[in-house]
Amino acid sequence: MSRLINKEWMNESDRGGHVYTKGVEDFLEFADRTNVTELATIPCPCVKCRNRMRHTPINVRKHLVRNGIDKSYTLWALHGEKPFVNSFIDPIAEDAHQENIREEQILVRELEMRNLKPVVLARKKFQKNNILVVKNIMNTKDYHLRNYTLHVKDQSSLVLIMSSFEVFYSCIY
Repeated sequence: MSRLINKEWMNESDRGGHVYTKGVEDFLEFADRTNVTELATIPCPCVKCRNRMRHTPINVRKHLVRNGIDKSYTLWALHGEKPFVNSFIDPIAEDAHQENIREEQILVRELEMRNLKPVVLARKKFQKNNILVVKNIMNTKDYHLRNYTLHVKDQSSLVLIMSSFEVFYSCIY
């Protein structure tokens, strides 16, 4: 659940003005803060890219100033915003969700330290388990990563079954 975010800057006509540039900075800060995958690029919401292209935050800033933001992109779902709902939040469920996010971030960092580049393909629930596919990694039978064991699926990919994550990763060596 998200707090309400001021998006009035999106309607500013002067893209070089203080209000618009401050809004762009706030947007990029929000996108960086909510980026659980910690990938180097984010979807670009400018009117030309319309979230179909991914760029570094620096290039997204340039696109937003040069092209303007897609004004129909009012819920920044691709950048981590969740709909604001005025209801009771179950603190236990929220804590469990935050713990899953932290574990996911640790796993992604560890993959990156081993020169694997995680790419989120889709957030997908697979019964009670989820699958992490690691492509083009070492030609071994098993690969240990924290408390998980990657098993060879074929010569070019490995599979990791994770019980608590809701993310399907493909990692490229």
